[in-house]
Amino acid sequence: MVGSSVTFANSTVFVFGGRLSGTTTLTANLWALSLQTLTWELLWQPSDADAQRGPTPRYFHSATSVSGRRLAFFGGEAFVSRSPDVADSPSHPSSTLEALSDLFFYDIIDRSWIFPTTTALPGVTPPSPRFAALAVVRSNKLYILGGQQVQSSRYVHNFAVLRLCDMIWERSAPWALSVGQYRSFAAAGAWEVRGGREQGVRQLPVSVEHGDEDEEEEPIIVFSNAMKSDEASDILPPPNQAESSFAVWALDLGADGIACVDLEAFGIYQPPPWQGLAQTGHSDTISSTIDSDYEVFSGSGDCFHCSRSLLEHHWPTFKDAVNELVSAASAEGIDDTDVLTIRLGLDRRKDLRRGSLRITPNRLDLPIPSDATRALLSYFGAQNLVAPTYLSLDTLASLLIFTSVQLEFVHLRSLVVHALHEGLSEGEFEPTRVYELAVKGACAALKIRAVRAIMTVILLPLILEMVCD
Repeated sequence: MVGSSVTFANSTVFVFGGRLSGTTTLTANLWALSLQTLTWELLWQPSDADAQRGPTPRYFHSATSVSGRRLAFFGGEAFVSRSPDVADSPSHPSSTLEALSDLFFYDIIDRSWIFPTTTALPGVTPPSPRFAALAVVRSNKLYILGGQQVQSSRYVHNFAVLRLCDMIWERSAPWALSVGQYRSFAAAGAWEVRGGREQGVRQLPVSVEHGDEDEEEEPIIVFSNAMKSDEASDILPPPNQAESSFAVWALDLGADGIACVDLEAFGIYQPPPWQGLAQTGHSDTISSTIDSDYEVFSGSGDCFHCSRSLLEHHWPTFKDAVNELVSAASAEGIDDTDVLTIRLGLDRRKDLRRGSLRITPNRLDLPIPSDATRALLSYFGAQNLVAPTYLSLDTLASLLIFTSVQLEFVHLRSLVVHALHEGLSEGEFEPTRVYELAVKGACAALKIRAVRAIMTVILLPLILEMVCD
């Protein structure tokens, strides 16, 4: 296929349209590839009976996702019939390749096509026919950027903005950049990274989604390798090759092959989302005497006081275990249930490194050191690892093994892995130690990155020394 659009939404890759390789046949098929099962599904294939209910065949059209619910498509190239009276010949073909300017949507949930009627504000010009334009959604608005003309293949130097709430083109303006799908892409920054090192104090950076209350809209990032030198200041520049350099190789797997590259192994990933109400100020959750009706003992024997309701809110398994103990004690008429225990997270292989949890209605014994216990309880309040001591390698190691057994803590585990990546990036952690933890915690991408760091930090100097000698 040539000129198909590829759009990602809801862990699914959608492929629409395109031209069959080696032919002039255009298609309007819509395929979906589930990245969870790696299976293809044909969602739409036009036929004579329902040709009027779907889009016309095309290629090099624009496509983007709208809030994970719909796919938006614009323009492209298609063969348009000239006249039924014109004979088809090489010099006078009955159809010519022309650019399109139609806009339509595909509803992923309802699996139906939508062809809206659009209008424009006074003085606003809807986008002209074009192919290979960039399409991106920001703040519930569709941006059509640049593109090319069919006859001359010249770039279109303008953009237009469509309000998706009422389908009104609200803005159009000239644009100096020369961009098209062949060499460019655009993305809206719906997330921003907050945190990091401030005034010498390190906090773990997290991803925060732009909300309606934000004063500034999220940026649109455009990258192109066809830019002129005087255009580079208007977009996000490529990374400084002197500071960071990597390569992703593409394999020719044939028509049916699929290659997946985990960029996390290169340290390229989105930090975990922040889920708390505030990024700081919750570390006193474990020291305050207010509502501290529960005792938590670390594997080192230290006792921490906290709220049992807080643990029950963030740990469903803990809540179910306490309810089971209270119900069993009540059924037997026992008031003191301290002698009743339940073990969680201990597999049949009796792996001592995984330990066990001892839970009673008023006490919890954790098989992790005191620093890791303090970090875990603080996480329940802050939903982040906010204190520098929580980001030490020993504490992260204990939390990684703990979350490898207690599978409910998906977000905490992602924070721990993120912190280990940060330690590698800043040179604070020994790559060999991170590699050992990644193996124990079954973190494939982190393990690969640690190996690369070992080769760079340890093996490369030795090889250079041998070569120089």
